[in-house]
Amino acid sequence: MNWINVNDAVPPDDRRILLLYHFTGENFPSEISIGWRKIYKNGKVKWKAFTWSGTTILCTDNEVCFKKVTHWAKLPEFPTK
Repeated sequence: MNWINVNDAVPPDDRRILLLYHFTGENFPSEISIGWRKIYKNGKVKWKAFTWSGTTILCTDNEVCFKKVTHWAKLPEFPTK
């Protein structure tokens, strides 16, 4: 898998990808989640990610939960069986 720095390239909008991001709190480690990049009609760009708490899947965005996406990668192919 090849990680791409967001300073070098960004993924196509709304395509599900792997994200490497950093939380807003300093005591939290970096995380990898499935997410996407979204550009709204007003030009605002948001990164969204799926994360989980126990057995609950949550959808979070960079303004609420995490500070900065630094890298992204294409999702691997799904298994055939």
